Amino acid sequence: MTIEEFKMQYALGTLSKDTLVMFTTFSNTSKEMLIILSKDSDYHIRCCVAHNCNTPIEILRKLCSDAEWHVRCAAYACIDTRKLVNDV
Repeated sequence: MTIEEFKMQYALGTLSKDTLVMFTTFSNTSKEMLIILSKDSDYHIRCCVAHNCNTPIEILRKLCSDAEWHVRCAAYACIDTRKLVNDV
């Protein structure tokens, strides 16, 4: 699925929650798609975005102030993991 197809289907609401979660688990999911999904109304989707290794650091920082603690914890954990990996 191209990013344009994703944007259209996402805007129309034709993608199921399971499909959105699936997109967030792929390591090759585009950053643009993850940015869009980071704003999803479902905290579970945002939490999964925070766990994806492709999520841009600036998006992770925004997710660190999410209303849901699950999302905040996942974002902080991903940032901490990246710091550890980069220090090696």
